[in-house]
Amino acid sequence: DMKSLIFLLLLIVPTYSFFGGIVRISRRGENGSGGGVIPPRGGDGPSWGQFDDDGDHQRHSGAHGLIGVASLASSICVSDGYEVYGENLAMVNIGGMSVLIRQVRRAFRSIDKAFKSLRSSLQSSDTKQLAKLEKTVVVDVIAPNSTVLPPHLVRRAAREAGLISGYLNSTTVTSTARLLKSFYNSNGYVLCEISSASVTPDGIVSLTVVEPKVGEKPVGMQFLKEMVVNPEDGSTVSFKKFNEMQERRKVVKKLKREDLNTTFVPTTGRTRGDVIARTLRMKTGNVFRWNNDKWQSVAKSGLFELVRTKPTIDEEGNVMLLVTAAEKPSRNLEYGVTKSLYTGEWEGEMCFDHKNLLGGNEVGSLVFRRGAQDPCASYKARFENNMFGSPGGYSVDLFSEYIGEGE
Repeated sequence: DMKSLIFLLLLIVPTYSFFGGIVRISRRGENGSGGGVIPPRGGDGPSWGQFDDDGDHQRHSGAHGLIGVASLASSICVSDGYEVYGENLAMVNIGGMSVLIRQVRRAFRSIDKAFKSLRSSLQSSDTKQLAKLEKTVVVDVIAPNSTVLPPHLVRRAAREAGLISGYLNSTTVTSTARLLKSFYNSNGYVLCEISSASVTPDGIVSLTVVEPKVGEKPVGMQFLKEMVVNPEDGSTVSFKKFNEMQERRKVVKKLKREDLNTTFVPTTGRTRGDVIARTLRMKTGNVFRWNNDKWQSVAKSGLFELVRTKPTIDEEGNVMLLVTAAEKPSRNLEYGVTKSLYTGEWEGEMCFDHKNLLGGNEVGSLVFRRGAQDPCASYKARFENNMFGSPGGYSVDLFSEYIGEGE
């Protein structure tokens, strides 16, 4: 700021004067002329140092040291009985530091006074300008940086809030922002909002909006697994292992799952974030828009024991939807023996299915069946992708069924 600049100048200028100026100091004596230090009347005074005729320093000694201070526009100052003078340079000894302190304090008081006067003038000007703008009648309201709000909707909201044909104040701006926020929320733009408003002398109000956009990675996945807290040592074990521990200890009354102390720990999963992003219609570069109906089809797909969402915004203002999920077991194997109603014979059957085969709620199943008198087995393979309930789902079936031998 300006104070820092002036302070630097006060340091640089005297330093330059001290090293670049030509100062000749000598004791008043036999030569009787030239610049230098005039000792106090009635004595010779101590020797501070000598310079030759060219200004070169020859020696420096004595009980006092010299210190260069600012160029104070005077050629002579008196300090402790010594008159020190030179070309645009005032010099004092260490015992006369009070002179320097008074000069510096006086300079900074003058600077501070000038800045206070300037600040008061600016505040007065701002107050007058603000009072003038507060009395400016608003004729139009726009949201120039919005890609979501239609211009006619902005004007209608401003008119209903009394902003158009009125004045820009906290009441009218808040009412307008509330109406536009309602539009944002009802259309899924839950992170968008009105951040500020300004008015020109012509009566045109500009609304600044915040409309975060979807980042390079629309959806991030974080997987958790529910584990049992071992009451003996506090370690975490799976439900299967905990049941085995109870069996080894021959526990008579086993604890039910809902009675156990459980916690969630990070793990890996199969569900892909890009599939969820496609279902929610989230594309990189678009304004973040929440589709609750689409999300319910994901949450109720049967893939998750627990699922939560949280939008996160990075330093650049881009949004990533963080999905935290605990997946259910997706693989299942069943087998058994049945009696065929068609042939009346006993048959063996085995069925395997995977409910999240490719990480997008795809279901793959395979069924084998063979009767006791059948010469070959029957099988059926099925692949189904319901796209989380979105349009475009499909299924494919392959099968070979043994019916019987012809006569």
